[in-house]
Amino acid sequence: MSSIIGGSRALFAMARQRVIPGVLAHVSKAGIPFATVLITGIAIGAIVFLTNGNLDWLASIFNFGTLVTFFFINASLLQLRRTMPDAPRRFRVPLYPFTPVLGVASCLFLSFYLSPNAIVVGFGWVAIGLVAYAVNRRRSRVLPEPAP
Repeated sequence: MSSIIGGSRALFAMARQRVIPGVLAHVSKAGIPFATVLITGIAIGAIVFLTNGNLDWLASIFNFGTLVTFFFINASLLQLRRTMPDAPRRFRVPLYPFTPVLGVASCLFLSFYLSPNAIVVGFGWVAIGLVAYAVNRRRSRVLPEPAP
């Protein structure tokens, strides 16, 4: 359930930023991004069906995604503090730089406990995301900016 909600909201946010087709940014009268909820639910249902409900394998794939996400959050924190030290910040990271370095190291350490299949599938999704990002970047350079 949380994957459907989280995934649909991520798709909705990407559609609002025009990373994916803007038609997915529409909401119902009740304020629900119906199309993204439907797409995410069908995709998750298809994944469960295709894997014969192997929840261990699915959990490992989702764990890969979580570890990659937290790895990049911590690495980004280190990079931003180095390149933009005077930028205004709404919160302080306790024990900086120890906390993000420990976060990066722990994500790398925990990745050794994932199943090899989950790592292959996870990197496949990362590759698909990088291709989609490159296509979108190329398309956004060619197209004029939308009027506000």
